[in-house]
Amino acid sequence: TAAITENGKALNYASDELKNNMTFVTAAITENGKALKYASDEIRNNVKFVTAAVSNDGSALEYASKELKNNLQVVTAALTQNATALEHASDQLKNDEGVVTIAVTLDSKNQNRFFFPALNFASDEMKNNERVVTIAVKNHLHAWMFASENMRGSVGVVLAASRQTSNVDISQEFIVAAVTK
Repeated sequence: TAAITENGKALNYASDELKNNMTFVTAAITENGKALKYASDEIRNNVKFVTAAVSNDGSALEYASKELKNNLQVVTAALTQNATALEHASDQLKNDEGVVTIAVTLDSKNQNRFFFPALNFASDEMKNNERVVTIAVKNHLHAWMFASENMRGSVGVVLAASRQTSNVDISQEFIVAAVTK
């Protein structure tokens, strides 16, 4: 148990019995949410355990059961910890405006050069949703690159993106003229 509390991924070397032991797995996922990868199928399909794992590390959603990747509670917990966990959500939830809005709204806390914006993992329909894309670019400027071509030409989206660049002073009239030509 000491090894698990210091390195949750040590669960990989545990017996099948321990990989299904609730106390043991709790210790592992508390230390490292991605230890969920090594838990039993039963535990990877348990809302309580998966929620705990993704609350520790949103990207642990990758190791949840297919059913739980489509569970709104679990996916929301993952997105709250890491907006780019949207990558591992079900296709149905990647196409859900509410879920994608949560992800792109929370995206600003992940904004650094090593993270793709959450919009990258949304469905094509959501990448073409002006409301979602506008929120996305307001929270992560690079989201603009993953919007549909139609949205990249939208005056509202371009204005929202231009407002994120403090070193550029572009008038609204200039943007409207450029986009509508």
